[in-house]
Amino acid sequence: MTKSNILVLSVVRYIQLAHVRLAMLALAVTLFSISISFQLTRAQQPASPQSAKSAPAKTDEVIALVSGKPISRELGGDETHAGDIG
Repeated sequence: MTKSNILVLSVVRYIQLAHVRLAMLALAVTLFSISISFQLTRAQQPASPQSAKSAPAKTDEVIALVSGKPISRELGGDETHAGDIG
């Protein structure tokens, strides 16, 4: 093999690698764009009526706790129970 043949093969190999790198970059940019588009679409969708109904009611009511008096209350989801020991 002559030096010119080796040089030509080196240039061809470099160009092939450049195409692979460019294709990988294009794929990464495409996937990133799809991800951002999906997130924006989900953020713009209104909440479903079912999730609005199941949202916990916020109350600022504090119940005075009395020794020996049981408290019965069902909590669901993110609800909390507050009490004041008097």
